[in-house]
Amino acid sequence: MADQDLPSVINVVLVVKLLDHVAAIQNQNTGKSYAHQIKEENDKFMMEKETKMEESNNLAEAELIIAMKEKSRMEHENTMNMMTTHNVNLYSKTSYRWSMS
Repeated sequence: MADQDLPSVINVVLVVKLLDHVAAIQNQNTGKSYAHQIKEENDKFMMEKETKMEESNNLAEAELIIAMKEKSRMEHENTMNMMTTHNVNLYSKTSYRWSMS
């Protein structure tokens, strides 16, 4: 029964190989573990994603402002055209009356 409680030689060898592999990865990553590298990459990705979302929101807001300005400009232009047409018609009627007198 005592033999069953002890890890097998194969398991010990596999654990040692795994630890050696982890140490080799840490050495390749300037002493940082692979999990640390994944966390850094994830943080970088999330920051880039957030930046892109902010840029997208800013772009959408700018496009909305441009559309609103264009609508306002067109409404102003339409109003000015209507006023011009009204004034021309009024001037024509007034001129006609003056010429008849």
